[in-house]
Amino acid sequence: MDFRYDDEQNGLREAVSGLLARAYGDSEQRRKVVATEPGFDEKTWGQLAEMGLLGLPFAEADGGMGAGPVEVSIVAEEIGRVLAPEPFVAAVVLAGGLVSDVGTDAQRAEVLGGLAEGRLLPTFAHAEIGTRWEASARSVTAVEDGGSWRLSGVKEPVPHGARADVLVVSAIAGDQTRLFLVQGDAEGLTRAGYRDHDGTRSAKVTFSGTPAVPLGEATGDRTAAIEKALARARVAYGHEALGAMETALTTTAEYLKTRKQFGVPLNKFQALTFRAADMYVSLELARSTVMWATLVVDADGDVLAAADRVRLQTSRASRHIGKEAIQLHGGIGVTAEYSVGHYTSRLTAIDHLLGDGDWALARLAATVGDHETVDPLG
Repeated sequence: MDFRYDDEQNGLREAVSGLLARAYGDSEQRRKVVATEPGFDEKTWGQLAEMGLLGLPFAEADGGMGAGPVEVSIVAEEIGRVLAPEPFVAAVVLAGGLVSDVGTDAQRAEVLGGLAEGRLLPTFAHAEIGTRWEASARSVTAVEDGGSWRLSGVKEPVPHGARADVLVVSAIAGDQTRLFLVQGDAEGLTRAGYRDHDGTRSAKVTFSGTPAVPLGEATGDRTAAIEKALARARVAYGHEALGAMETALTTTAEYLKTRKQFGVPLNKFQALTFRAADMYVSLELARSTVMWATLVVDADGDVLAAADRVRLQTSRASRHIGKEAIQLHGGIGVTAEYSVGHYTSRLTAIDHLLGDGDWALARLAATVGDHETVDPLG
Protein backbone atom coordinates (compact mmCIF):
# COMPACT_ATOMS: atom_id res chain seq x y z
CA MET A 1 0.00 0.00 0.00
CA ASP A 2 1.46 3.36 -1.05
CA PHE A 3 1.44 5.86 1.82
CA ARG A 4 3.45 8.53 -0.01
CA TYR A 5 1.94 11.99 -0.52
CA ASP A 6 1.67 13.46 -4.02
CA ASP A 7 3.06 16.90 -4.92
CA GLU A 8 -0.10 18.79 -3.98
CA GLN A 9 -0.34 17.05 -0.63
CA ASN A 10 3.32 17.75 0.10
CA GLY A 11 2.70 21.39 -0.79
CA LEU A 12 -0.22 21.48 1.64
CA ARG A 13 1.90 19.93 4.38
CA GLU A 14 4.69 22.47 3.87
CA ALA A 15 2.25 25.40 3.89
CA VAL A 16 0.54 24.27 7.09
CA SER A 17 3.86 23.47 8.73
CA GLY A 18 5.19 26.93 7.89
CA LEU A 19 2.13 28.70 9.29
CA LEU A 20 2.08 26.72 12.54
CA ALA A 21 5.85 26.95 12.98
CA ARG A 22 5.56 30.74 12.91
CA ALA A 23 2.75 30.64 15.45
CA TYR A 24 4.04 27.93 17.80
CA GLY A 25 7.65 27.23 16.83
CA ASP A 26 8.57 28.59 20.25
CA SER A 27 6.96 26.46 22.97
CA GLU A 28 6.80 29.55 25.19
CA GLN A 29 4.38 31.13 22.72
CA ARG A 30 2.00 28.19 23.08
CA ARG A 31 2.12 28.45 26.87
CA LYS A 32 1.13 32.12 26.61
CA VAL A 33 -1.75 31.33 24.26
CA VAL A 34 -3.26 28.50 26.33
CA ALA A 35 -2.94 30.60 29.50
CA THR A 36 -5.50 33.09 28.17
CA GLU A 37 -9.02 32.71 26.82
CA PRO A 38 -10.28 31.17 24.59
CA GLY A 39 -7.28 28.81 24.82
CA PHE A 40 -6.23 29.18 21.20
CA ASP A 41 -5.02 32.03 18.98
CA GLU A 42 -7.92 33.67 17.14
CA LYS A 43 -5.43 35.19 14.66
CA THR A 44 -3.97 31.80 13.79
CA TRP A 45 -7.50 30.38 13.49
CA GLY A 46 -8.28 33.14 11.00
CA GLN A 47 -5.12 32.35 9.05
CA LEU A 48 -6.15 28.71 8.84
CA ALA A 49 -9.44 29.92 7.39
CA GLU A 50 -7.66 32.17 4.87
CA MET A 51 -5.68 29.15 3.67
CA GLY A 52 -8.94 27.25 3.14
CA LEU A 53 -8.12 24.68 5.80
CA LEU A 54 -11.30 25.11 7.87
CA GLY A 55 -13.41 24.21 4.85
CA LEU A 56 -11.05 21.54 3.57
CA PRO A 57 -13.35 18.45 3.65
CA PHE A 58 -16.61 20.15 2.68
CA ALA A 59 -18.20 20.36 -0.75
CA GLU A 60 -17.51 23.48 -2.78
CA ALA A 61 -21.27 24.14 -2.90
CA ASP A 62 -21.17 24.47 0.89
CA GLY A 63 -18.23 26.88 0.87
CA GLY A 64 -15.55 24.22 1.25
CA MET A 65 -12.57 23.00 -0.74
CA GLY A 66 -13.83 19.52 -1.66
CA ALA A 67 -10.70 17.77 -0.35
CA GLY A 68 -10.58 14.31 1.21
CA PRO A 69 -9.56 12.59 4.46
CA VAL A 70 -5.89 12.46 3.43
CA GLU A 71 -5.67 16.24 3.22
CA VAL A 72 -7.49 16.56 6.56
CA SER A 73 -5.02 14.12 8.11
CA ILE A 74 -2.07 16.22 6.93
CA VAL A 75 -3.41 19.29 8.74
CA ALA A 76 -4.19 17.30 11.91
CA GLU A 77 -0.68 15.82 11.98
CA GLU A 78 0.98 19.23 11.62
CA ILE A 79 -1.21 20.56 14.42
CA GLY A 80 -0.05 17.73 16.66
CA ARG A 81 3.58 18.29 15.72
CA VAL A 82 3.66 21.71 17.43
CA LEU A 83 0.76 21.15 19.88
CA ALA A 84 -1.25 23.92 18.23
CA PRO A 85 -4.34 24.35 20.47
CA GLU A 86 -6.69 25.32 17.63
CA PRO A 87 -9.79 23.03 17.64
CA PHE A 88 -9.40 21.75 14.08
CA VAL A 89 -10.57 18.17 14.65
CA ALA A 90 -13.36 19.11 17.08
CA ALA A 91 -14.80 21.84 14.87
CA VAL A 92 -14.04 20.73 11.31
CA VAL A 93 -13.98 16.92 11.42
CA LEU A 94 -16.55 16.22 14.13
CA ALA A 95 -19.06 19.07 14.38
CA GLY A 96 -18.61 20.14 10.76
CA GLY A 97 -18.71 16.55 9.60
CA LEU A 98 -22.09 16.00 11.24
CA VAL A 99 -23.54 19.14 9.67
CA SER A 100 -22.16 18.05 6.29
CA ASP A 101 -23.66 14.55 6.64
CA VAL A 102 -27.05 15.41 8.11
CA GLY A 103 -27.80 19.10 7.63
CA THR A 104 -30.13 20.68 5.10
CA ASP A 105 -28.79 22.78 2.24
CA ALA A 106 -29.49 25.96 4.22
CA GLN A 107 -27.85 24.61 7.39
CA ARG A 108 -24.75 23.49 5.51
CA ALA A 109 -24.45 26.87 3.81
CA GLU A 110 -24.80 28.74 7.10
CA VAL A 111 -22.68 26.58 9.42
CA LEU A 112 -20.07 25.18 7.05
CA GLY A 113 -19.78 28.42 5.12
CA GLY A 114 -19.26 30.33 8.37
CA LEU A 115 -16.74 27.78 9.61
CA ALA A 116 -14.77 27.85 6.36
CA GLU A 117 -14.57 31.66 6.55
CA GLY A 118 -13.43 31.55 10.17
CA ARG A 119 -16.35 33.59 11.50
CA LEU A 120 -18.23 30.73 13.15
CA LEU A 121 -16.95 28.03 15.50
CA PRO A 122 -19.16 24.94 15.90
CA THR A 123 -18.70 22.15 18.42
CA PHE A 124 -20.42 18.85 19.15
CA ALA A 125 -22.14 18.69 22.54
CA HIS A 126 -22.60 14.97 23.05
CA ALA A 127 -20.83 13.56 26.13
CA GLU A 128 -22.90 13.30 29.29
CA ILE A 129 -21.94 12.67 32.89
CA GLY A 130 -22.03 8.93 33.65
CA THR A 131 -21.66 7.81 30.03
CA ARG A 132 -18.57 6.28 28.40
CA TRP A 133 -18.17 7.22 24.75
CA GLU A 134 -21.60 6.09 23.61
CA ALA A 135 -23.04 7.10 20.25
CA SER A 136 -26.53 7.75 21.62
CA ALA A 137 -27.78 10.45 23.96
CA ARG A 138 -29.05 9.45 27.37
CA SER A 139 -30.23 12.27 29.64
CA VAL A 140 -30.57 15.43 27.53
CA THR A 141 -34.12 15.51 26.19
CA ALA A 142 -35.81 17.30 23.31
CA VAL A 143 -39.50 18.19 23.46
CA GLU A 144 -41.58 19.55 20.59
CA ASP A 145 -44.27 22.13 21.30
CA GLY A 146 -46.21 23.66 18.45
CA GLY A 147 -43.54 22.92 15.89
CA SER A 148 -40.73 24.32 18.06
CA TRP A 149 -38.15 22.26 19.93
CA ARG A 150 -36.64 22.86 23.37
CA LEU A 151 -33.78 21.01 25.07
CA SER A 152 -33.25 20.22 28.74
CA GLY A 153 -30.29 18.58 30.49
CA VAL A 154 -26.51 18.80 30.85
CA LYS A 155 -23.66 18.02 28.45
CA GLU A 156 -20.11 17.68 29.81
CA PRO A 157 -17.37 17.84 28.71
CA VAL A 158 -18.03 19.88 25.59
CA PRO A 159 -14.82 20.79 23.72
CA HIS A 160 -14.54 24.59 23.49
CA GLY A 161 -18.16 24.73 24.60
CA ALA A 162 -17.81 28.16 26.18
CA ARG A 163 -16.38 29.73 23.01
CA ALA A 164 -18.49 27.98 20.37
CA ASP A 165 -20.86 30.11 18.29
CA VAL A 166 -23.17 27.19 17.52
CA LEU A 167 -23.57 23.80 19.18
CA VAL A 168 -24.51 20.56 17.47
CA VAL A 169 -26.38 18.77 20.27
CA SER A 170 -27.50 15.16 20.59
CA ALA A 171 -30.71 14.64 22.54
CA ILE A 172 -33.38 12.05 23.21
CA ALA A 173 -36.66 12.73 21.41
CA GLY A 174 -39.13 10.00 22.29
CA ASP A 175 -37.05 6.83 21.95
CA GLN A 176 -34.63 8.19 19.34
CA THR A 177 -31.35 10.08 19.43
CA ARG A 178 -31.76 13.22 17.36
CA LEU A 179 -29.40 16.07 16.46
CA PHE A 180 -30.14 19.77 16.96
CA LEU A 181 -28.50 23.13 16.37
CA VAL A 182 -28.37 25.58 19.27
CA GLN A 183 -27.06 29.13 18.92
CA GLY A 184 -24.45 30.27 21.42
CA ASP A 185 -26.67 33.11 22.67
CA ALA A 186 -29.85 31.02 22.95
CA GLU A 187 -32.28 31.54 25.82
CA GLY A 188 -31.85 29.03 28.67
CA LEU A 189 -28.29 28.12 27.67
CA THR A 190 -25.64 28.21 30.42
CA ARG A 191 -21.97 27.50 29.71
CA ALA A 192 -19.24 27.12 32.34
CA GLY A 193 -15.84 26.81 30.70
CA TYR A 194 -12.65 25.47 32.25
CA ARG A 195 -9.08 24.59 31.30
CA ASP A 196 -8.10 20.95 30.80
CA HIS A 197 -4.73 19.58 31.94
CA ASP A 198 -3.27 19.84 28.43
CA GLY A 199 -4.19 23.51 28.10
CA THR A 200 -7.23 23.05 25.85
CA ARG A 201 -10.73 24.11 26.90
CA SER A 202 -13.93 22.28 27.76
CA ALA A 203 -17.22 23.35 29.27
CA LYS A 204 -20.24 22.21 31.21
CA VAL A 205 -23.26 23.16 29.09
CA THR A 206 -26.71 23.28 30.66
CA PHE A 207 -29.94 23.45 28.66
CA SER A 208 -33.05 24.77 30.43
CA GLY A 209 -35.87 24.76 27.92
CA THR A 210 -33.38 26.01 25.34
CA PRO A 211 -34.72 26.66 21.82
CA ALA A 212 -33.22 24.31 19.22
CA VAL A 213 -33.59 23.55 15.53
CA PRO A 214 -33.47 19.95 14.26
CA LEU A 215 -30.34 19.24 12.21
CA GLY A 216 -31.59 17.92 8.89
CA GLU A 217 -35.07 17.24 7.64
CA ALA A 218 -35.56 13.56 8.50
CA THR A 219 -37.09 12.49 11.78
CA GLY A 220 -35.21 9.21 12.15
CA ASP A 221 -32.66 8.16 14.75
CA ARG A 222 -29.18 9.68 14.25
CA THR A 223 -27.13 7.18 16.24
CA ALA A 224 -25.52 5.67 13.13
CA ALA A 225 -24.53 9.11 11.81
CA ILE A 226 -23.03 10.03 15.18
CA GLU A 227 -21.11 6.75 15.36
CA LYS A 228 -19.60 7.31 11.93
CA ALA A 229 -18.68 10.93 12.67
CA LEU A 230 -17.03 9.89 15.93
CA ALA A 231 -15.06 7.21 14.08
CA ARG A 232 -13.76 9.72 11.52
CA ALA A 233 -12.75 12.02 14.37
CA ARG A 234 -10.87 9.18 16.09
CA VAL A 235 -8.83 8.64 12.95
CA ALA A 236 -8.11 12.38 12.67
CA TYR A 237 -7.07 12.54 16.33
CA GLY A 238 -4.81 9.57 15.56
CA HIS A 239 -2.98 11.78 13.07
CA GLU A 240 -2.72 14.57 15.61
CA ALA A 241 -1.21 12.04 18.03
CA LEU A 242 1.25 10.94 15.33
CA GLY A 243 2.54 14.47 14.97
CA ALA A 244 2.93 14.85 18.72
CA MET A 245 4.65 11.47 19.13
CA GLU A 246 7.10 12.22 16.33
CA THR A 247 8.13 15.51 17.93
CA ALA A 248 8.45 13.86 21.34
CA LEU A 249 10.70 11.19 19.85
CA THR A 250 12.82 13.69 17.89
CA THR A 251 13.23 15.90 20.95
CA THR A 252 14.28 12.91 23.04
CA ALA A 253 16.79 11.70 20.44
CA GLU A 254 18.38 15.15 20.26
CA TYR A 255 18.58 15.30 24.04
CA LEU A 256 20.39 11.95 24.16
CA LYS A 257 22.91 13.28 21.62
CA THR A 258 23.71 16.48 23.54
CA ARG A 259 23.30 15.61 27.23
CA LYS A 260 26.48 14.17 28.71
CA GLN A 261 27.08 11.90 31.66
CA PHE A 262 30.53 10.77 32.79
CA GLY A 263 31.89 12.93 29.98
CA VAL A 264 30.11 11.14 27.12
CA PRO A 265 26.76 11.75 25.35
CA LEU A 266 23.83 9.71 26.65
CA ASN A 267 23.34 8.08 23.25
CA LYS A 268 26.58 6.21 23.79
CA PHE A 269 24.84 4.15 26.49
CA GLN A 270 23.40 1.15 24.67
CA ALA A 271 20.46 0.64 27.03
CA LEU A 272 19.21 4.20 26.42
CA THR A 273 19.65 3.85 22.66
CA PHE A 274 17.61 0.64 22.70
CA ARG A 275 14.80 2.42 24.56
CA ALA A 276 14.77 5.20 21.96
CA ALA A 277 14.69 2.57 19.20
CA ASP A 278 11.66 0.96 20.84
CA MET A 279 9.95 4.37 20.80
CA TYR A 280 10.57 4.55 17.05
CA VAL A 281 9.04 1.10 16.54
CA SER A 282 5.91 2.15 18.45
CA LEU A 283 5.64 5.31 16.35
CA GLU A 284 5.92 3.46 13.05
CA LEU A 285 3.39 0.80 14.05
CA ALA A 286 0.96 3.56 14.94
CA ARG A 287 1.73 5.45 11.72
CA SER A 288 0.99 2.42 9.53
CA THR A 289 -2.31 1.80 11.30
CA VAL A 290 -3.47 5.41 11.20
CA MET A 291 -2.57 5.96 7.55
CA TRP A 292 -4.26 2.70 6.56
CA ALA A 293 -7.39 3.79 8.43
CA THR A 294 -7.38 7.13 6.60
CA LEU A 295 -7.46 5.27 3.29
CA VAL A 296 -10.38 3.20 4.64
CA VAL A 297 -12.22 6.45 5.41
CA ASP A 298 -11.39 7.76 1.95
CA ALA A 299 -12.79 4.58 0.36
CA ASP A 300 -15.87 4.68 2.65
CA GLY A 301 -15.03 1.22 3.97
CA ASP A 302 -15.58 -0.17 7.46
CA VAL A 303 -14.74 3.08 9.21
CA LEU A 304 -15.88 1.92 12.65
CA ALA A 305 -13.55 -1.07 12.85
CA ALA A 306 -10.66 0.92 11.34
CA ALA A 307 -11.13 3.68 13.92
CA ASP A 308 -11.11 1.17 16.79
CA ARG A 309 -7.80 -0.23 15.54
CA VAL A 310 -6.40 3.29 15.34
CA ARG A 311 -7.55 4.06 18.85
CA LEU A 312 -5.97 0.91 20.26
CA GLN A 313 -2.63 1.29 18.46
CA THR A 314 -2.23 5.02 19.12
CA SER A 315 -3.19 4.52 22.76
CA ARG A 316 -0.43 1.96 23.25
CA ALA A 317 2.12 3.99 21.29
CA SER A 318 1.36 7.34 22.93
CA ARG A 319 1.55 5.91 26.43
CA HIS A 320 4.86 4.23 25.62
CA ILE A 321 6.43 7.23 23.86
CA GLY A 322 5.17 9.78 26.37
CA LYS A 323 6.45 7.80 29.34
CA GLU A 324 9.84 7.11 27.77
CA ALA A 325 10.29 10.71 26.60
CA ILE A 326 9.91 11.97 30.14
CA GLN A 327 12.07 9.26 31.70
CA LEU A 328 14.90 9.62 29.17
CA HIS A 329 14.98 13.37 29.86
CA GLY A 330 15.45 12.67 33.57
CA GLY A 331 14.35 15.32 36.07
CA ILE A 332 13.90 18.05 33.46
CA GLY A 333 11.23 15.97 31.73
CA VAL A 334 8.64 16.60 34.44
CA THR A 335 9.11 20.39 34.60
CA ALA A 336 6.51 22.73 33.12
CA GLU A 337 9.26 24.68 31.36
CA TYR A 338 10.29 21.75 29.18
CA SER A 339 8.28 20.58 26.19
CA VAL A 340 8.11 16.78 26.55
CA GLY A 341 5.78 16.99 29.53
CA HIS A 342 3.34 19.07 27.51
CA TYR A 343 3.47 16.58 24.64
CA THR A 344 2.77 13.72 27.03
CA SER A 345 -0.14 15.65 28.53
CA ARG A 346 -1.69 16.23 25.11
CA LEU A 347 -1.16 12.60 24.12
CA THR A 348 -2.91 11.55 27.34
CA ALA A 349 -5.82 13.86 26.55
CA ILE A 350 -6.16 12.48 23.00
CA ASP A 351 -6.06 8.94 24.41
CA HIS A 352 -9.21 9.70 26.43
CA LEU A 353 -11.07 11.62 23.74
CA LEU A 354 -13.95 9.65 22.19
CA GLY A 355 -12.78 6.34 23.71
CA ASP A 356 -9.47 5.10 25.10
CA GLY A 357 -7.36 2.09 24.16
CA ASP A 358 -9.00 -0.32 26.63
CA TRP A 359 -12.44 0.68 25.34
CA ALA A 360 -11.35 0.06 21.74
CA LEU A 361 -9.80 -3.29 22.65
CA ALA A 362 -13.08 -4.41 24.24
CA ARG A 363 -15.01 -3.43 21.11
CA LEU A 364 -12.59 -5.28 18.84
CA ALA A 365 -12.60 -8.36 21.09
CA ALA A 366 -16.40 -8.47 20.92
CA THR A 367 -16.22 -8.87 17.12
CA VAL A 368 -13.67 -11.69 17.01
CA GLY A 369 -16.38 -14.27 16.48
CA ASP A 370 -17.64 -12.38 13.41
CA HIS A 371 -14.55 -13.29 11.38
CA GLU A 372 -14.01 -16.50 9.46
CA THR A 373 -11.39 -18.94 10.72
CA VAL A 374 -8.22 -18.89 8.62
CA ASP A 375 -6.77 -22.29 7.76
CA PRO A 376 -2.97 -21.89 8.21
CA LEU A 377 -2.37 -24.82 5.82
CA GLY A 378 -4.84 -23.72 3.20
